[in-house]
Amino acid sequence: MICHPEQQKAGWQRLLTGMDGFGFANELAPSRPVIRNASDSAMRLRKPHPAELAEVTITRGQGAAVIEFLESGIAPTQLQIGPRVRSMTDLEILECFNASLRDEQGAVDDSNFVVLEIPPGHRQLEFFAAGQQWVPRGAVVRCVVDDSGPGGEAVVYVDDVELSLDDFGKMLATFSGWGMRVCFVPQERLNEPPAIEVGEPE
Repeated sequence: MICHPEQQKAGWQRLLTGMDGFGFANELAPSRPVIRNASDSAMRLRKPHPAELAEVTITRGQGAAVIEFLESGIAPTQLQIGPRVRSMTDLEILECFNASLRDEQGAVDDSNFVVLEIPPGHRQLEFFAAGQQWVPRGAVVRCVVDDSGPGGEAVVYVDDVELSLDDFGKMLATFSGWGMRVCFVPQERLNEPPAIEVGEPE
């Protein structure tokens, strides 16, 4: 899950709006940190929730803080902030983490939830320098897939940005904990929302 600046106003405020004092260039020029949930390969861990200091342990690494719940079964979270993380208190880190989760839940609870799509001709991705990865500026990503990667591996093109499967996976992790719908359309109709028919293929 990436906490990041400026973006979608409405429901995606949690990913966008950065908190004062955090300069984060998650592709953008930053504003705030990046949150990534670490999932367990054996079982699907529960999403983290706003917490008190007594409920978690916080450790610092290379420009990031890892928030781990004492209660088992809850996914740990890597909050990528940048060099400032070393001068932040545990409480400041936790407040950033909690604010992101509350903003996200507010978007989920909004009955007028609207997904933001960046208009054609405008860049859909920003590079988050602190996390060394690309992040989406909106909640819709128009892209083209081909098999020009090593050994025929898929490569994803978003505008003029070429993403390997690893790069694309990191970008998706920006929305860790959210759902995703994938629609395949002809390249020539990439900018048109497709008509969708629900049913089984014939």
